[in-house]
Amino acid sequence: MTLFELHTHLKHAGFNRWGISTARLYTKNEQGQTPLDFLSDECSEQGLQALAVTKYDFSNKAAFASQSPAFNVIESEAPNAVNVLRILFDHGLRINATDHHGNNALHLACEQGLKTIAMLLIEKGIDYTSKNDLGQTAFDVIPEAAEGFMVPALNRAIKHYKKAGLAAGISAISNLFHNNPVFHKQKKASE
Repeated sequence: MTLFELHTHLKHAGFNRWGISTARLYTKNEQGQTPLDFLSDECSEQGLQALAVTKYDFSNKAAFASQSPAFNVIESEAPNAVNVLRILFDHGLRINATDHHGNNALHLACEQGLKTIAMLLIEKGIDYTSKNDLGQTAFDVIPEAAEGFMVPALNRAIKHYKKAGLAAGISAISNLFHNNPVFHKQKKASE
C-alpha cells in the first residue's frame, strides 16, 4: 500500500482531517479511533506497514491494553492475526500493556487457546510471569480442554526464549570484552 493509498483509505474511514504530516497522524475518527486502532481492527498488514513508513509512534497508546490494538487483533481471530501482531510489536507497540483487570495480551491469548499467538508473545518478550488482579498468570487461565497442547508448547517457547536471551547476553558481554582496549592492554601485559 502506498502512502497515497493509505491516505485515501483513511479518508474513507472517517479520518477527514488525516494527513501524512506528523501533526495529523494522531487524529481520531468519529468512533474515537486513531489510524493505528483502525488499521489494527481491520488487521490490515499493508496499511500498518505503510503507517510505519510515516514514522508513526506505535508506542503512543494508553496504558490499558483494553485500548491497545493488540487486544483487538487477538479478539478478532483474523487468519493473519500473528502477522499483524508481529508488525505492531516490531514497530514499538508496548507488549506488556494490561487491561483494567491486570491481564496482558498473553492472558487473553491463553484464555482463548490461541497457541501460535501466545508463542509469538513469548518470543517478543512478554512478561509470562505477570499476574492479573485475581493473582492468575496466563498459564492459570488456559482452558482445561487446551492445556494438553498449550502448556507443553508454551514451556518450549519459554525455554527457547530464555536460551536465546542467555546467548544474546553472553555474546554482548563477549563483544564488550573483545572490543574494549583496556582488556587488550591487560592481556598483553600478562603475556
